[in-house]
Amino acid sequence: MKTAVCSLIMNGGTTVLCVTRKDDKSDWGLPGGKSDDNESPVDTAVRETAEETGYIVDVDEQDFFEDTCGDFLVRTYKCSIISQDSTLIKKDETGLVDFRPIGDLLASSFGEYNLKCFAYFKLLGN
Repeated sequence: MKTAVCSLIMNGGTTVLCVTRKDDKSDWGLPGGKSDDNESPVDTAVRETAEETGYIVDVDEQDFFEDTCGDFLVRTYKCSIISQDSTLIKKDETGLVDFRPIGDLLASSFGEYNLKCFAYFKLLGN
């Protein structure tokens, strides 16, 4: 099974760092993507977050959610921002970057996965 990794970066308790799909600026998701050959999940989280947002992150390797999403095994790590360097953003990663309400991710292409992920991290309230 192919693997992908996402980064969950909270801003307070109500918004999450999100990126849009490059071909749909209204479809918000967590920063992340496919792992390269022989790349660890943590390295994938760091690389993908930097390429999509310019943020350099610290990954909590012990705090992650994992589930299948389509043909992929997806792991989402809780991360924190260390610094930002916009020169790291890849030209082909042209989506929007913003802190958005959690609800925006529940209505996205990966809404079902995000719902399970946010429930695991206890972000949905009661």
